[in-house]
Amino acid sequence: MWFESRWGGIKYHGGGARMGILLSHHRPDQLDRCLRVGRILLCARCAALYPALAAVLCLGGSGRRDAWDGWVMLGLGAMGMLGWGAERARLVRHGNGPRVAAGAVLGASLGWMLAIHFREPFARPVVGQIAMIVAIWVAAEILRRVDLTGARHVRKACDGRRATPDERRSLGALGGRPDGAVDE
Repeated sequence: MWFESRWGGIKYHGGGARMGILLSHHRPDQLDRCLRVGRILLCARCAALYPALAAVLCLGGSGRRDAWDGWVMLGLGAMGMLGWGAERARLVRHGNGPRVAAGAVLGASLGWMLAIHFREPFARPVVGQIAMIVAIWVAAEILRRVDLTGARHVRKACDGRRATPDERRSLGALGGRPDGAVDE
């Protein structure tokens, strides 16, 4: 089944983009999470993450390591991952501005981590960063499946169809998707 994006010109088949799923790895119903550059859709978070990672890795790879490097790296990583984790767990719904900011912060943190790792393989800050990322990822996935908001109940009541205005208000009040779309 083919879908036409709301921006036009980009067709989707079975959830994957014909023109580069690596640029926009979101399903057609999640294209609001993308930045549009001409006719190309870029994941908002990734559009900032990779350039920030490359810039910090290039700039930070030649410097010496200070005692506070690990703390700054962990702080930046925690900010970026907590923003991603809260959205993944459906606790908040960010716009593209906060996604770009979180991507840049997380990219800087990952670039810093790689720069430290290349100088001192598996140094404590690097292992701590990896452990923090995995812990936030696991917590977000558990919270996503527990569904603290009760939104899954309302989505199931819609039987996969578009929600009525009353159902939409109820779903929005419970913290789910206000457009009534089914995530599952």
